[in-house]
Amino acid sequence: MKELKVQPIKDGTVIDHITPGNALKVLKILGIEGKE
Repeated sequence: MKELKVQPIKDGTVIDHITPGNALKVLKILGIEGKE
């Protein structure tokens, strides 16, 4: 198995464990259009 090194987040928020089918709803709530 390949090792993945992860750096700590200095400033921000992590959103994980989004249930299938809800990712687009989360983006809409956050005001992200997917063009960024």
